[in-house]
Amino acid sequence: MIKTAYPNTLQLSWASAPKLLCASIICTFAAALLQLALMLEVSQSVSRLSQPETLNLIAFAPLIALLLGVPVVSAVNDLLIYRLQYAVQLVLQPAALCSDFNNGRSSLSEQTRTWVGQEGISLQFYVIQKRLSGLASFLVLAQWNFILAALVTAAAWYSGHRTFAFAVKQQQQLSSVADESSIRSQFYWRALTSPEFAEETRLFGLNKLLTRRFEGYSRKRLETARSDTKRGIMQSAIANLPLVGAMCLFFVWALRANNLDYPGFLSAAVVALPGLSGVGNQGSIQIRAHEFDEMVSQAVKQPKELTTNFSAAPHIPNDRLIEFRNVGFDYKNKSVFKGLTLAIRSGEKVAIVGPNGAGKSTLARLITGQEEAQQGLITLDGLPPGVKLDGTGLGYVAQDFMKYPGDPNEGIELGRDLSPANVQSLSDQLGISQILNAIKSPGAYSEGQWQKLAIARALLTESAQWGRLILLDEPTSALDIHAEQALYDLVIRNAEPNDTVIVITHRLQSVVEVDRIIVIDNGKIVQQGNHKELMADTKGLYAQMFTTQQRLYTVGSNSSEKTSYTGDSRRGGTR
Repeated sequence: MIKTAYPNTLQLSWASAPKLLCASIICTFAAALLQLALMLEVSQSVSRLSQPETLNLIAFAPLIALLLGVPVVSAVNDLLIYRLQYAVQLVLQPAALCSDFNNGRSSLSEQTRTWVGQEGISLQFYVIQKRLSGLASFLVLAQWNFILAALVTAAAWYSGHRTFAFAVKQQQQLSSVADESSIRSQFYWRALTSPEFAEETRLFGLNKLLTRRFEGYSRKRLETARSDTKRGIMQSAIANLPLVGAMCLFFVWALRANNLDYPGFLSAAVVALPGLSGVGNQGSIQIRAHEFDEMVSQAVKQPKELTTNFSAAPHIPNDRLIEFRNVGFDYKNKSVFKGLTLAIRSGEKVAIVGPNGAGKSTLARLITGQEEAQQGLITLDGLPPGVKLDGTGLGYVAQDFMKYPGDPNEGIELGRDLSPANVQSLSDQLGISQILNAIKSPGAYSEGQWQKLAIARALLTESAQWGRLILLDEPTSALDIHAEQALYDLVIRNAEPNDTVIVITHRLQSVVEVDRIIVIDNGKIVQQGNHKELMADTKGLYAQMFTTQQRLYTVGSNSSEKTSYTGDSRRGGTR
């Protein structure tokens, strides 16, 4: 059942800006009182129109004052709510990110960003305002007949809740079953209009095909919408029968009443009836307000307590920086890992390889705490990754790395107090000095340049008490083979002794000098060892993959040939 109170939102608002919350609540009630006064004054003013002898400017002064005052108070209230929304945003988004850190790739951060953009806090106040408007409407009608006004209000509440229940049920049905027509129609529309599809659409002459498919699925959507509309109209008519009956009873009483001020009564009914809808139903706004409150409860929930295994005994570091103990992990009802056991020593240089879909990137997200093991235990320096990774010690390049939209120097430093000499030295080695020394504005960088900026950001990470973990997930996908080799020379050969380096890659030629190569296939570790040991097993997966790639890549046989990591397009240049 959808709630009409939102304790999570209230708690978060109080924690974010208590004074603004109090001011917003007071102003909301003040606006409701002024609206009540305005509705009463309208009915009184209409009554005066039937008495010409009482007509003068002074008689309408209260109405004029209320007509001017209501929008002013409403504007002030909107401003307060907007300021409260901004204060909540400053708390909510970081909280969502922290929660996501322990909750894998949940959509919480994206959901939070969406709701904040839609001014989620204002949804809560909108519901409150509609409730107060419904109360004001009842009071306006009650001045004529309290019992009948209560009956009409109760009928409005019942009708609103019946209508709302139908809407909630319909939404649940739509969310439980994927609307294939809608999904496909949206895809074909994107294919017809998005620049990312334009080249292939033009080259393969897909315009007519995509148009036909779009029209076909659009017709199915229209048929579904037509059916839903008919059903909604019927359900709304049934749900509103009690309200219609109560209003008819009220008007019958008015017609039979003696000495009734009919102009005043009719004007009161006209101004009160729209507000009664807020008693029981605010439509999709109420559903969204509930969803926002539920999302808030996820974002601000307390971090999970450490298990007794960690709290019972003091933490004693060992040389096993990363440990997987019988780890199981499922993604979308598909098993990725089952009973995975792995240990990576502090200072070890490791490559994780395997076919596409083997689970390599999932392993990286488990190490960094972005995903949480569903079975077993994962530790980083003896504690869960979410506990150890506090912003230092981790240099990470994800496949979908951040493209910082501002000054590239800021994108590398990220507020860290980095040594200018270290930044300059690394930028020279990566061939991005010309980017960092250019005009302080975002440029139209190639994918390779963006990737080098992300790599620089990772390699300049600060060392934690337990050292540094450099984790690179396909960090050279946009680089040519010469630039790739130079990067791995930089990362592997020049790493500090206590730097633990993990490289996830499908290009095997560049990681032959790591301490250990871990081969993953179908979520299992099928081979481990250095390059020489793995190549000795000619029937093993690693040897087969390496031999195949040898035939595809041109690799210099002279080990003394070194490739400098400059901005030259042939040697480390970007695509």
